[in-house]
Amino acid sequence: MAVASFLDARSHHGKWLLRIDDLDVPRVSKQAELQIVESLLAHGLNWDDPIVHQQDRRELYQAFLGALRDRCETFFCTCSRREIDRIVGCVASCRFVRNDPTQPHTIRIHMEPYKISFDDRVQGRFQSMEPRETNIAVWRREAIPTYPLSVVADDAASSVTHVVRGADLLANTAHQIFLQQQLQLNPTSFAHLPVLNERTGVKLSKRDAATCIHDSHAHQNLVWALQLLGMDPPQQLRIDSLLEWAIATWNIDKIPSETEISDFVSL
Repeated sequence: MAVASFLDARSHHGKWLLRIDDLDVPRVSKQAELQIVESLLAHGLNWDDPIVHQQDRRELYQAFLGALRDRCETFFCTCSRREIDRIVGCVASCRFVRNDPTQPHTIRIHMEPYKISFDDRVQGRFQSMEPRETNIAVWRREAIPTYPLSVVADDAASSVTHVVRGADLLANTAHQIFLQQQLQLNPTSFAHLPVLNERTGVKLSKRDAATCIHDSHAHQNLVWALQLLGMDPPQQLRIDSLLEWAIATWNIDKIPSETEISDFVSL
């Protein structure tokens, strides 16, 4: 995804930004952040502007939460994860309890049945229709924003206009667009690329013990990444020249629209 988003930004003469998701403090690893930075640099993927750490933006998220409370019907939810409906969210009476709870709680937004459509640059026309009332989380019981709220706030603060990411986040996009609409923010252009699977169909991720790419093989890694993105790179070029070629040749329409690339062997 890093190569694709880098090429898309550079081919449109835009900025490519690096943001570190470090709000979930118990899971934050400085070593992992250092590895990410070193790997990007080894592959010639140089970002613009200083690195943004979400931990430094807590006041921003609080401000966005306050704006949502002014515009939407928010409420405290004390239900456990087991008591939450995967689609609807809170189905208990939390919405009608007006007192601030003393126990850990989530902050949710009540949404009437809604329909959101947008044109994804890879997946095409996408329509999300929720016929039932929904209560989505915007603030976690750990006192940090949920993913949809944090990225909406981050993108607005950084003036992000285009997002290129994995298709595993496609369904989450509807909630982000809903929040953008409630906050009267400019809409974002989305492109959701197929995710990489192992032969078993499991998505490559550190959660499933997938191994990291080796920076010592940066050139070959880039060649393989470009091939997966529908390109036919000249393999004799050095990394900097290879990226220059890729930027000039980039065409997002050549990327397959499937939400997964199966039968892929881990690098």
